[in-house]
Formats: sequence, structure tokens, C-alpha cells
Amino acid sequence: MEEQERNACWNRACDCFATAKIFERRARAYQVKIDAVTYLGVGGPAIFGAAVAAWGADVLSNAATMIIVGLVGVAQVALSVAALVRNWPENYAYSKQSAAINYQLAEEFKDLAVGAGYDAEAFRIELQRAVARDRSQTQQDTGRHVSDREKTWGHRHGLRQFQRSCLACNVMPTDMKPTTCHQCGEF
Repeated sequence: MEEQERNACWNRACDCFATAKIFERRARAYQVKIDAVTYLGVGGPAIFGAAVAAWGADVLSNAATMIIVGLVGVAQVALSVAALVRNWPENYAYSKQSAAINYQLAEEFKDLAVGAGYDAEAFRIELQRAVARDRSQTQQDTGRHVSDREKTWGHRHGLRQFQRSCLACNVMPTDMKPTTCHQCGEF
């Protein structure tokens, strides 16, 4: 295996790992939002029902209690509408799937970069398969509007994970603190 092919595999491993981190972070954010909708959807009516059960129907004439119940209801409806309009469950599922696939691709490219157990022909076949899967996944991920900040953040994760130096600043990241490097630190 040539050094150029090995470096290409390391670069792809970093890129796939970076993308996995981006979608993993998105999945966590969607999970928090979905949990909030669920908690409000169950918790709001449960608290109201418990108040009526504890204090009787007179609780309905208590203005302060009704304001709180009303605010919880409005928040529940607003979050539920946002979840439907912004497709939070679908985006959550996609983000989880993309992260898993990209982590797997990163491992495949890492294994190819190390080159253990591959003769030249087997290496090329596995590389072609991994590249084809990576291109397909990249095409799907591109449709999910990854921002430049997310790309920079993910790139730093990839460089740190695989102990690679940034091509722009020649620094090998050891932490996730932002820097002034436009390629690996401005996020």
C-alpha cells in the first residue's frame, strides 16, 4: 500500500468521524426537545389532574393555579407544533443513523490506513467499497445542511481522535477549545 493511499484513508477516517460527531450532537439536541414535548404532554395533564384530585374542583376557581395550567398548556401546544413542523422525530432518527454509519466508516478507513491483514488486491477492493459507501452517506448528509461551524467543530474532533495535524495551522488538537484557526478552531 502506498503512503498516498494510507494518507487518503486517514483523511477519510477523520472526515467520517467528524461527521459522526456532528450528527451525534444533533441527535442529543433532538432527544432533549422530544423529551420536553413528551414531559409536557404527560406532565401537564397529570399535574392538573393531581391538583383536582388533591384539592377538589375548587382548584378550578383559583386564578394562580389556572394561569400556571394555562401556561403549561400553551407551552405544550407550541412545542408540539414545533416538533411537527420541524420534523424532530425524523431528524432525530436520521441523526442517530448517520452517526452510527459514519462511525463505522471511520473505523473501516482507519483499518485500511493501518493496512493490517490486507494484500494489495484485497486492500483496493475494500477501499473501493468503503469509498462508495462514504460517497453515498456524504450525499445524504449534505442534504441535512451542516453549517460551517459544525464542520469546523467536527473536523477538530476528527483531528483529535486520530492524532492528525490540521493542514491550515499544523497543530494537532489535544482538546476541544476553540482557536483562531479557520479550519479547526473557529466554532
